[in-house]
Amino acid sequence: MGNNHIMQNSFTAKPHIPTRQDQLNAWLALNRLTRNDIAERMGITGAMVGMILNGTKRATPKRLQQLIDLGIPAYLLPSFEHHTTTQQSVNNNIDAELSCD
Repeated sequence: MGNNHIMQNSFTAKPHIPTRQDQLNAWLALNRLTRNDIAERMGITGAMVGMILNGTKRATPKRLQQLIDLGIPAYLLPSFEHHTTTQQSVNNNIDAELSCD
């Protein structure tokens, strides 16, 4: 008879490291807060909120403060100075927040 070889799957999936946007979306879902809810409270459109939250539109300090006042953690918001937040700084902020508990 022939040799019976079992082919083993050599594919190893890399763990998914959530981006700032993933974490923000999860936070919004957990808190049952939609972009339209946020927009209504801020007096702007849902589209504008989306652009601010995904970092394609630079938010003014006033708008960032409004988002924080709504309870959104600052580390989940795009950085005003840099337009984007690096994954490392997001992870550092999460670690810092968790260590405060």
